[in-house]
Order: sequence, then C-alpha cells, then structure tokens
Amino acid sequence: MKLKTVILCAAAVLMAACAPKEKAPADPFEAAVKASISKQTGEGSRISFTRFERIDSTTFRKELDYRRKLFDAKLDVDTQYYEKYKSSRMTVNADKKKAAIARDKEILAGLDKIADELGVRLDEVAYYDVVFSGRADNGGSVTTFEDFHACVTADGTVMSFQNGAKGLHKPMGHVIPGYLELVKGEEEAE
Repeated sequence: MKLKTVILCAAAVLMAACAPKEKAPADPFEAAVKASISKQTGEGSRISFTRFERIDSTTFRKELDYRRKLFDAKLDVDTQYYEKYKSSRMTVNADKKKAAIARDKEILAGLDKIADELGVRLDEVAYYDVVFSGRADNGGSVTTFEDFHACVTADGTVMSFQNGAKGLHKPMGHVIPGYLELVKGEEEAE
C-alpha cells in the first residue's frame, strides 16, 4: 500500500513537472503596442516581435521644458516679425503678430501653472520610447516592422508609432494634463 502511494505521488509530481507551463504575463507596453498595431492591420492579426525594448523615458518636467522652449522660440520669432512689420508700417501684420505675442505669453504662463499643479508628479515618467521589430499576419497579408519606434504612456496608451524616431514626439504634449486645452487652436511648429 505504501509503495502504491509513493508511486502515485511520484507520478503526480512527474506529470505536474511535464505539464505545459502558462506563459508569464506579457509586458504591458508590448501588449499596448500589439493592440495598436492590431487596430491598423485588422482584428485577429497574429503579431510577434523579434525585438521589443524600452530605450528611453521622459518625465513630465522634461516634456514641459521642451514645450516651453518651443513657445519661447515662437515668441522670439513673433517678436522679430512684429518689430519688422511695425518699422515697415505694415500695421495689419504688426497687429496680428502683437496678438500672437500675447498668445505666446499666455501659453508660457499656462505651462508654468501646469507645472505648479503637477507638483511632485513633475518627476514621474510621462511616457516611454520603445523600439521594436516584428511582423503582423492577418491571414491575407503580412506586415513587417523593422526598427519601428513608439511612445507609450506610463498607463500603457500608445501615443504614436512609426518607422524611425524623427517626429515621434510631436504629439507627446498631449500627455501633459491641461496642455491640449491650453494650446487649443495653436499650431505647433516643431
């Protein structure tokens, strides 16, 4: 009887060891990028990565500083044109630039206010840059991705992805709470 019990226990342990293992939960950023690709290639696509890595992260502070630099540069250019138009007595253009200068200053003050409201969150990660290679197969066609880049927020929202890094961060101001409302109607020249 003891021998049977030992043999049954050994068999149970052996079967448990040989049973297929459940996959560990996927990286949430990888899952978010897969979902974003699936929206573009068609639901039900089989997506696999040969490479997926986080290569950088950006804090709210860094993103706000970047946006400040953009609007500081815009303010400088608008001021130069205002002076030029004013000295050339082009009053209509000068008035437009004067309004643009006021708007630039309003946005810069708004960015300072947002920074104050964020407080300690300023040093939290706003988004991650990831690079990936792989393929998506929807049964009818295969799409390959070679060294694609994506920006994924800390909560797993894919803000942008494209082939190459140039222009990848253009829409990333959207991760700053209140930024869209502040610049509504403003075209950013990056």
